[in-house]
Amino acid sequence: MRDVLYIITGTTRGIGHEIKQLLIKDEADIISLNRKKSDKYDYEVDLSHTEEVSAISYHLREKIKSNFPDHSIVFINNAFSLAPIGKVSDFRNYEIINSLTTNIFSPIILLKILTELHNGLYIINITSGAAYSTNKHLGLYSSSKLFVENFLKFVEIEDNNCLKVYNFDPGITKTGMYEMLSKNKNFNNKNFNKATPNSPMSVANNLYKISKELIGD
Repeated sequence: MRDVLYIITGTTRGIGHEIKQLLIKDEADIISLNRKKSDKYDYEVDLSHTEEVSAISYHLREKIKSNFPDHSIVFINNAFSLAPIGKVSDFRNYEIINSLTTNIFSPIILLKILTELHNGLYIINITSGAAYSTNKHLGLYSSSKLFVENFLKFVEIEDNNCLKVYNFDPGITKTGMYEMLSKNKNFNNKNFNKATPNSPMSVANNLYKISKELIGD
């Protein structure tokens, strides 16, 4: 593999965990952003707090400049908050703030840093069919998914180092989010209930193939 640095949010479980394991097996260069540091690849940061993201962004930028100045960067925007689930009238203020910070504000802060660099940048955004459907009680999650997907259209055409944006929809996948929706009394979707979920590993394999095709490896 040519010099490529993968930066991934949310790798402690689910699709993020599986793609990280594939990259480790392939001896790829990785930086992962998680709430808790579990290995040498991790940066500890809570994406629901912009001050933490802003602080870690500086260190991230300096690390790339120092250790990976000539690498292409593949940024996988994977971490996303599903909660709160329910009617907007039932939301607590902090739940709204945490959701929008995790799903929108923090990714934009990270993108700001990454687009400042001279490295060629490829963005893979984990999207969802929920962005284009009106699932009762999933207003914040679905709207956030649509916002990010739309915002990345502008990132791609701006005069910066972004070479390509790819929105990857994994379909219904057996992750923590799937389990949360399955058990939540406020969520009821016939297609979701009837579906046989994909395995995170199979989705990660497809995602990895797409990333290699994207950078022309």
